Amino acid sequence: MNCLHILKYLHYNSMMKTVENIIFDFGGVILNLDEQATFSQLQLLMGKSASDIPKIMELSRFYDFECGKITEHEFIENLLALSNNPFSKQDFISAWNAMLLDFPQKHVNLLLSLKTHFRTFLLSNTNVIHIEAFEKNMKQQGITFSMSDLFEEVWYSSSIGMRKPNPETYRAVTQKVNIIPERTLFLDDKQENLNGAAQIGLQTMLVTPTNSICSIFKSFL
Repeated sequence: MNCLHILKYLHYNSMMKTVENIIFDFGGVILNLDEQATFSQLQLLMGKSASDIPKIMELSRFYDFECGKITEHEFIENLLALSNNPFSKQDFISAWNAMLLDFPQKHVNLLLSLKTHFRTFLLSNTNVIHIEAFEKNMKQQGITFSMSDLFEEVWYSSSIGMRKPNPETYRAVTQKVNIIPERTLFLDDKQENLNGAAQIGLQTMLVTPTNSICSIFKSFL
């Protein structure tokens, strides 16, 4: 073990001694994602370039959709009005859900183990179309556990009306379940979300392909 690995090991063990609660992001942390698949399919479906998509998302009120402030129908109609091509609702949903990949069984096993040692929670920026799709995919994969089996509380932005990385989002959910931010670890695959969490005192860790939740919590597998 080299010096860098020793330092990481010591930091991890020191941090985990203070952790009583763990909040997980979902996509890219627990659920495997391929966001580029959706971006590519939307470009083809709408006849737009890659550089057009971010502006289209803004004009379509995507963030309002993710916070449950507009309906699925309104969101799709907004996108249709911005498209160069006509498209059906089903074609859009297929493109929109292309990013959703598998929920690895090893992640299920890990979450069940962690739940016996910590209070565990899920906090995800997601929308009703994706929720319906990944819940269906989980059943098709043969996963017999529900999200409520895996976590004490599940918070979707479309249900709570707030998104990461707004610090008030983290403040609201931690206060709701009466947990102390400084004794809580938050894991996400986006640094901006970790930055927002750190502003209210949460301990944070970035999840990457080389720093997966299975490697972070390998002692609990």
